[in-house]
Amino acid sequence: MTFGDFNTAVQFAVSPDGIAENLVSLQRSWTIDALIDLQTKVPCLQQLHTDYLCASSSFYSCGASIFEAPRGFIRSLSTMVPGDRCCVEIPYTPVSKNDLDCMLENQKAFSFCSSTELHPYTAYLQDGVYVPFPETPLYCTDYVGAGDTSLDKSSRAIEGFFTIDRGQIWVTPQIQSDELVKLDWDGRKVDWADTDIMDDEIFNREVQECVEMFVRSRVASVSDCDYTRAILFSNENMAKPGMYQVRRADLIHWCEKTRRPPNRNHCYDTTCRGGIFLGASSSSSSSSSSGGGVTQVFFGVGDPNGVQSAIKPAIFYTALGALWYKTGDGYNDTGWELSIAGT
Repeated sequence: MTFGDFNTAVQFAVSPDGIAENLVSLQRSWTIDALIDLQTKVPCLQQLHTDYLCASSSFYSCGASIFEAPRGFIRSLSTMVPGDRCCVEIPYTPVSKNDLDCMLENQKAFSFCSSTELHPYTAYLQDGVYVPFPETPLYCTDYVGAGDTSLDKSSRAIEGFFTIDRGQIWVTPQIQSDELVKLDWDGRKVDWADTDIMDDEIFNREVQECVEMFVRSRVASVSDCDYTRAILFSNENMAKPGMYQVRRADLIHWCEKTRRPPNRNHCYDTTCRGGIFLGASSSSSSSSSSGGGVTQVFFGVGDPNGVQSAIKPAIFYTALGALWYKTGDGYNDTGWELSIAGT
């Protein structure tokens, strides 16, 4: 799903009879405002963003393309050519700014960099070796430049590197005029293009309904001047919250539950129900290799003190899920200590 699809669905739900032409861009901005507010308060929505950056939105610096970096964590960067083309996506390797500067300096040995040189470098780094760009493409035999091709090489790079420096993304070799940089990142996204990808698992129907409540409030207050209805949909007074605040609270609760590790009874679930723990099956007793020696595993009922003779290391499970460790020395039935209480 793209942001354009998401925004269209929100606008249709809010105004099924259609939107006045002068309000289309305004409602789009309200959708973005809602997404920014939700991302600020629901951390689970700050993930799995995908941006596509084109050559026309970059700066050029002697063999490198430079883009404005989003304020978040960059997961991966790759280049691709839109459509059914060969060499569709090529991953780029993250490096330090110092390493990237060294690459750019070393490339000058194959050519020179000046303001009048349209194609300053004649080689690119592949597997640690500088390889000259061929006169014809290495892999993409259907390469066609798009737009301003003055900085295009004779073929796409099949290996590349990138780094983040002071809010900027440096990519080398520079991208071709018909290439796109695909950027996967996590963080609070504040700029949305209609072609931006939105993950359906993250921005699901519950998120869309919450955004609809926000937009309905803005329509009621700005377009219809119906302030009573506007407060019904959005009211930050927690004594009587609006529908948007209630839905937002549900998303916050969902996010907290999602990020919380599940409660597990490690011992009972993995042994008494037929699982395997420390190499032991659900038989009456068994042993397995464990670090410094053999760990004996026993199953029984109640407190093993006075019941089960063993030598440490040993573990005792009860039918109710209690876990005991043998801490006493010698082969005897004492020295058992309770680690996890049963139900």
